[in-house]
Amino acid sequence: MSLNQKKTTIYKIISVILILLAVAGAAGFIAMFTNGFTEEFKSFYIETNGEKLLQTETNRVFACGEEQRFDVKYTFSDLTKDKPSGYTVKVVPNKETDFDFTVDGEVYSYAAVTDLTAAFDIVRYDEYFTLTLSDGMSIQSVLGSLYPDKNVQVTTDVKDEYPYTLLISSYNGKVTYRINFNNYRSAEGITLDKGVMVF
Repeated sequence: MSLNQKKTTIYKIISVILILLAVAGAAGFIAMFTNGFTEEFKSFYIETNGEKLLQTETNRVFACGEEQRFDVKYTFSDLTKDKPSGYTVKVVPNKETDFDFTVDGEVYSYAAVTDLTAAFDIVRYDEYFTLTLSDGMSIQSVLGSLYPDKNVQVTTDVKDEYPYTLLISSYNGKVTYRINFNNYRSAEGITLDKGVMVF
């Protein structure tokens, strides 16, 4: 085999390898933005704490008093002349959660409440927003803030671990993420009775 033939063969092998790498890269990219090929391709996604949220629905627990930042991003925004922008965000009851509560003695269904956003500290910016849960937040306090100057009482036990849902939608509403969440408080101030600790 002549030197030129060897070079041609090497170039062909390299070309094939590069094509295979490009195909694998493209497949990996598509898999990432389709949640492992189980959902439609996401042209809009959320990023928080360096993590891309690409699943349509997730569950989270947030610490009270700590600001949570959510960046909203469009997959191909840098490749288009008219960059898509904008988003909507609100908090609603988790669709799997329902219980009764009363407002001045009148019974209401939690699942029938259409918007809980006013009970949460959400600050919107052009390309991200922050969510901060107030210290001591509870179902009782959330519902109470929606009905100021009224007597609000939760009449049944709330068993769902994630009673709230953060809905984040693209500017045109074609992509929506559901982050079901709850809150926890730090362990500061909790004292243990050493006399009854068992290991």
